[in-house]
Amino acid sequence: MIRLTDDYVIEVDNYNYALYRDYGKNKKNGSPMRKALGYFGTMQELLDYWAEISVRNKLMEQDEISLAEAVGIVKQELETVRTTVRSTIPDVAI
Repeated sequence: MIRLTDDYVIEVDNYNYALYRDYGKNKKNGSPMRKALGYFGTMQELLDYWAEISVRNKLMEQDEISLAEAVGIVKQELETVRTTVRSTIPDVAI
């Protein structure tokens, strides 16, 4: 398992990379409570999708904003995602 943030983790198997939302809780049987968000053939595809859902989640938090404010939020959130990825794996383009 690869932890991206407190809320997101990656699991890798022989066939794909899987992005999960980690709820930080355990089920009754003790296993972590996670929701699969998608399965990807490459790490790059997974990171691109993670960036997209991070932006979408930030925009959904807003009640009503202007287009200019939305663009600012998109830029800020993408930079946050890029910084997280670059600090961990500097050779990946995102």
